[in-house]
Amino acid sequence: MIFTYVMLLSILLNYAFGLWIAGQDGRGRKLALGTGVAVNLGILGYFKYLGFFYEMVAAVAPGLISGPPQVHLPLGISFFTFHALSYLIDVYRRQVPVERSLIYVAVYITMFPQLVAGPIIRFHDIRDEIHNRRVNAGLFAEGIQIFVIGLAQKVLIANTVAVAADQIFALDPTGLSLPVAWLGIVCYTLQIFFDFCGYSTMAIGLALMIGFHFPQNFNYPYISQSITEFWRRWHISLSMWFRDYLYIPLGGNRAGALTTYRNLLVVFLLCGLWHDAAWTFVVWGLWHGAFLVFDVHSSGVLVTEGADAGIDEVVLMQDSISGYFNYTMPANVERLRVVVDAIGSVPTLTITGSAGDDWIGAGRTNTPIHILGGDGNDTLNGGYGRGGGAIVEGGAGNDYLLAAATTSARVWFSLQSGDDTLIGGDGDDTILVDLGSAPNLLWQDPNAWTATPGPDDVYSSISWNGAGVTTVTDFQPGIDVLSFRHTSLSLSDVMARFNDRADGQGVQASFTTTELGLQLPAHVNNTFTLSLDGLSRSQVSASWFAVSST
Repeated sequence: MIFTYVMLLSILLNYAFGLWIAGQDGRGRKLALGTGVAVNLGILGYFKYLGFFYEMVAAVAPGLISGPPQVHLPLGISFFTFHALSYLIDVYRRQVPVERSLIYVAVYITMFPQLVAGPIIRFHDIRDEIHNRRVNAGLFAEGIQIFVIGLAQKVLIANTVAVAADQIFALDPTGLSLPVAWLGIVCYTLQIFFDFCGYSTMAIGLALMIGFHFPQNFNYPYISQSITEFWRRWHISLSMWFRDYLYIPLGGNRAGALTTYRNLLVVFLLCGLWHDAAWTFVVWGLWHGAFLVFDVHSSGVLVTEGADAGIDEVVLMQDSISGYFNYTMPANVERLRVVVDAIGSVPTLTITGSAGDDWIGAGRTNTPIHILGGDGNDTLNGGYGRGGGAIVEGGAGNDYLLAAATTSARVWFSLQSGDDTLIGGDGDDTILVDLGSAPNLLWQDPNAWTATPGPDDVYSSISWNGAGVTTVTDFQPGIDVLSFRHTSLSLSDVMARFNDRADGQGVQASFTTTELGLQLPAHVNNTFTLSLDGLSRSQVSASWFAVSST
């Protein structure tokens, strides 16, 4: 019963912390995040690491403290704590809107298919499905197939080779022959992979049966050609979690070689402790961290540049890449060009800019790309030939964001502040514009979207606490589509106002969700679409919209 209380406490606390963070700015926002992170880590530390702490103190100073208290580890606490932390940090970064439904927060934190063995799920990965889940016979059948594959990995392979591994490890080492010892190592290696991968695969299949799409967690890690590639294929969701919420905030590889090595060791020390509170996992984490340091040091791709040393450009050229491909721009390197024509089986290409004015351009590839510009006035090009779509996050500053899709693609532009310009490019584009919740953006700064030939869908998410203005040019009624998402607690209806001239002096039209026959009750997120065929001009050169209560 205590485990249920711990989970309920986590749900209530993180729901409150999320609202607290969303309602603050500046130091207050940092204080709210820091408090939320500290409380979550405190709960995890008490239940998972208190006994380990007692053992360390007893080893250093025997008799100083009595025996450790009897604390039982709640089921899944490592996973739902990381869920909660990623949610709070993403709300703080304005990468996801705060969730105002306690039920939906509870659904996310207690997502049961992966609660025991992963994968770790980010809130933005399943937010839309939590709000509008789709379940049908096709998805259910596909989920069963995936679940059966995971079950076979666990029961038929992992459990079978585990018997051989256990029997070999139980033998007297003095009488163990070399072939038998190696057989035990191979069996144990296969057992670990198929056991862990099997649980994750079953979780993915079970989630699909009930309408949730979980990310892949293992991608043939034993075919890796380096330790770096291994960690792009093994427990992918955990690797990406530590990368985004610890490694990059520590500085990543932006501050020189020694800082990069330190960050890798810190990340993998904590990665080992996350797996279990034992010295064996501490050594395991540092061992992997040391090999990653050696791999980075010997790879010859660490780029450093002095301040005020001119305009520098880094060109990453690769014919074929397997696994995840991630690159963080070092400090003082202003330009990055990625040339990848045949990227192979890369699930995601991730590029992180520096704090300065960056120019980041991706080449022709069909893999999904994620570009994070960071601070500064950045020019971010999501590339061309994008079959897999792109996420381009401008961050602070006056940014210029492009994604020229020659094939049908989904492009997400995330804007935080500054006067930003978006260019979608040719093709049938799906453009998702997230205006964030920065007050200066919603109340003051215009954001321009230029649509080029081809039918385009433009989506915009408007925060409830302001009436922002977005300019859409080259809009074709009956071909292009604008969609709007209502995410307000206080608005019972949404009004979209349009004008066919940028100066506001042209033909005007307005629609409300009631007039369209779409009811948007308070406390519920909704999306509606307008085709704008009713405007008197055949070509709409500019339109704007705003959220208002009625």
